Formats: sequence, C-alpha cells, structure tokens
Amino acid sequence: MQLAERILRELTTAPLLTRQLAARLEANRPGIMAACRCLRHKGLIHTEGGMHGLTRTGKTLLARACA
Repeated sequence: MQLAERILRELTTAPLLTRQLAARLEANRPGIMAACRCLRHKGLIHTEGGMHGLTRTGKTLLARACA
C-alpha cells in the first residue's frame, strides 16, 4: 500500500498532525509532508496549522474503495 493511501486510511478516524502520522505509519516526516502535499493538490485532504483531515472528496473516495 502506498504512503498516500495509508495516510488517507489513518485520517478516517480523526484529523492528525504530521508528526502523529509519521509515528503511526513509521515513516519520515519529509515523506509524510510530500504525500500530504500531493493529497491536498488532488483535493483529498485539507491542512490547517499542521493538522491534516479528509475533505468530503477524500471521504467519498475511501467509501467507494471500501464498498
């Protein structure tokens, strides 16, 4: 599973800080930040003050993937 997909799945329960994502996914912070930039660019997550959360589009994508 790609890092971006793992990030999306982690954010299904609650918004998380970059450092929390890095710890939970055992990934380095620069990698998390790069993946989050990509996810933001695609409109799947939003970030405010270092806190990342799913957008409506991100939630819909995950719901369809799990169905």
